[in-house]
Amino acid sequence: MAYWDGILRFHKNVSKGYSSGEEGLRAVRFLKHFFEKLGCAGFSRDHPLNNRLSVGIEQNYQWLIQYARKLYTASSLSGFEDIASRLTDHRTFLDANNEIEVALKFHLAELDVSFVPIDYTHQTPDILLKINKLEYHVEVSSLNPPDQEALMWMFHAQLTPLTSFKGLISGGLINRIPNKNKLIEIIEQVKEKTEQIKETNESVKLSFPGCATIYIAPRDKMSEIPKGSRGIYRLATSPRRSIEERIQRKISGKYDQLFSLDKPVFLFLYTQTIDAKMLHEYFNKVVENVEVILASYPALLGLVLTVPHLRMDVVSSISSDSLKREINNNKVFLESEVGKYQYESSLIWKNLHADQTFPSEILSAMENLSSNSQKLAQLPSH
Repeated sequence: MAYWDGILRFHKNVSKGYSSGEEGLRAVRFLKHFFEKLGCAGFSRDHPLNNRLSVGIEQNYQWLIQYARKLYTASSLSGFEDIASRLTDHRTFLDANNEIEVALKFHLAELDVSFVPIDYTHQTPDILLKINKLEYHVEVSSLNPPDQEALMWMFHAQLTPLTSFKGLISGGLINRIPNKNKLIEIIEQVKEKTEQIKETNESVKLSFPGCATIYIAPRDKMSEIPKGSRGIYRLATSPRRSIEERIQRKISGKYDQLFSLDKPVFLFLYTQTIDAKMLHEYFNKVVENVEVILASYPALLGLVLTVPHLRMDVVSSISSDSLKREINNNKVFLESEVGKYQYESSLIWKNLHADQTFPSEILSAMENLSSNSQKLAQLPSH
């Protein structure tokens, strides 16, 4: 397949210059084989793994090695085949990947975990977990924004690196991004202008009627950008529901998956609509309604809300040695290294009013994720 052959040729050439390059190349070969077996001829431009596979630097090789080991380890879990097929499509990749990450948290803590086979006659949870001969169901979902808001945040996330990496200042106002084609068109024009500014050293204003107004300038001409747009992008977003409202709507929408089989349940939710700082602020709130919501579902033993520090497709070289762990009554705030140079923050609510107690093994599995990652299976040598 041309896509995979091109990826492999690229890394054969680039990997030689890095200490993890040889093992990184083996990881790329594994991923090529893994996805070709699934009938995947290649990834689309907006698939998170496409960007990861297009970068050859030490930190990304370390990430690719670990990610390949995650897939290899997860492939030993019962029910993995259905999950794996969803990894090939950018529209279903993140949800499937989140399910794998949650299952691995338990598996690496040596808990008995499996993926629940899809049943087309009625709704089922994602994961079956067994602790001390008791069975628990685990549902993994997200609080993703509507498509339009997601496009705007994606646009914003791409704009800043385009200019800051070239020593420029940018900012502006983003009203609406109607579709991905428009997003790509604007990004390409911004790229073109940043190259011109490197030659002219002049500030520019880019207008995209109905969509956005963007200012770009050399750092020494930052004063030529309007004051409210210097290094700042303002997004016109629709009024958002509160975290509590969105959690309540998610539980209601997932009612059958969560409660129809009469088992104690855990709900893991991922979101990129808030950042880690906002999640920590929410952890410190004296009055919030999630405890009240959980109390009305006695089979729901706990809820975990997780915020990635960066999107998965963003290659990072930033390492963090100080990861927070704080307790506030029935809440735990926990920061974890979920991958090499990849971090997440989680807010864990224990339902103190549930019919059963929150198993300590769940929290322990999450707290020890970084050290437990050493237990990931080594990639086959061939």
